[in-house]
Amino acid sequence: MARVKICRKTNCHVSMPYEQDNPYCDVHKALYKPKSEFKPKSSYERKRQQRDYNANKRDKDANEFYHNKTWKHLSAGLKQQAMFTCECCGRTSTTKGYLVVDHIIPRKIDKRKQLDKPATAKVNELQN
Repeated sequence: MARVKICRKTNCHVSMPYEQDNPYCDVHKALYKPKSEFKPKSSYERKRQQRDYNANKRDKDANEFYHNKTWKHLSAGLKQQAMFTCECCGRTSTTKGYLVVDHIIPRKIDKRKQLDKPATAKVNELQN
C-alpha cells in the first residue's frame, strides 16, 4: 500500500500521495506558497545591516555598552575560555561575528550585572 497524507487545510480530509510536494489537495492547492530558497548574505550586506541596526534600532545606551573596551575584552576572554565553542550546540567557530557572548541576566533587567563573568558563548544562528 502506498503512503498517503491528508490535506493541510483545516477540516479537509482528502488523502493524496505522500510524494506530492504540495501539502494541499487539488481543491486547496492555491493555498500553497513554497518557501524561497535560502541565499546567504554577502559580508558587505551583513555589515550594512549591522550598522543600520546599531544606528537606528538598538538603543543608544546598549550600543555604547557593546562597543566599549571593557565589554570587548570580557567578551574575547570568555570566547577564549570556552575555546571558541558554543555552549548550546557544541559547534566551534573562530570566524568573527559567528560566536557571541550572551548575558545570563539580560541588561534590560539588571544593568548592574551586565559585566558579570558567568556569561555564555553561543553561535549566532542568524548569521550562519
